[in-house]
Amino acid sequence: MKNDNVFRKCFVLILLFANGLAPVFGQQESIILNVEEPENASIYTGVSNIRGYALARAGVARVELYINGRFVANIPFGGRRPDVGSAFPDYPNASESGFSMAYNYSNLESGQNTMTLKAIDNNNAELEKSTTYSVTRFEFGNAGNFLGDPSLVNLGGATVDFGGNELFVKKLLADGKIYDVQLQWRAPSQDFDITKITLIDGSPTMPDVAGTWTATTSLATQNCSSDASALPQNLVYTFVLNQENSILRGVLNNKDINLVGLGVYGGVLAGGNFVLDSRALIVDFSANGPGCYAAQVVRVSGDFSSGAVQVLTSYVLGQTCPANLISTCQITYRGTAVKN
Repeated sequence: MKNDNVFRKCFVLILLFANGLAPVFGQQESIILNVEEPENASIYTGVSNIRGYALARAGVARVELYINGRFVANIPFGGRRPDVGSAFPDYPNASESGFSMAYNYSNLESGQNTMTLKAIDNNNAELEKSTTYSVTRFEFGNAGNFLGDPSLVNLGGATVDFGGNELFVKKLLADGKIYDVQLQWRAPSQDFDITKITLIDGSPTMPDVAGTWTATTSLATQNCSSDASALPQNLVYTFVLNQENSILRGVLNNKDINLVGLGVYGGVLAGGNFVLDSRALIVDFSANGPGCYAAQVVRVSGDFSSGAVQVLTSYVLGQTCPANLISTCQITYRGTAVKN
């Protein structure tokens, strides 16, 4: 019988190790505090989590957050943690012991930083834990450390490589600067997080591409769910662009397929590579209406320096259409563009 009790205790200890709760097993402290994220000696950027759990025999009053010795805020407390409740049934409200909040790590200086969390119980007793980690970040200049406009990030001239559990994005354009970015799989957040940002060119010389361009294209590929025989073999697109550093905005026109004044936005790299995306456009293909409607999305990409362009058009048609129209289709036209 005694050996059975010893076996059961060892089994519980092994189970707690498997669930990351073993470091506090068997402790009789009045307060237990476990910081699960940020991980010690890890790398963070952008908006990510601060999370963990806190227990107190007298009940937890609050969990305080300090960054590099300065008080920041009280972290929201009381999240569901049934795993903690099962491990520490003799602590009150152990199943509601989780704390979590989103935090913009890019507000911190690049390099090493220290985060301290302090759990305070209802008797004003306290316990603190510190985590040291590194911050890598983009340098967004006037935009601060949070880039709200997605069009300021452009992957048109970037390349992507991978190895093991890492991804490498080279020549990413963000807010007019060129970066190499490394991402790594992180188990706590269950996604790929940025672990390294390297500024390659802080002030690249952008080509002047503002104005009116005419693209003469021919049908290259089609992926349609119905007869595509009505597709024109050749299309001429014109697009009028405004430029601010690397950012492009303008309109695209093609009267043959009812694209008139379609708004496009995107960016250009120092070498001339560009990408322009449209927003959805509703088109009435019938003569008298309501007829057949389609949500169209157009992407134009290419290289301004060589004049090569690619136009990808996606159609998703709604109501029943005449037989000579396409029900669902992705069409690619390729050709060259010249500036008027």
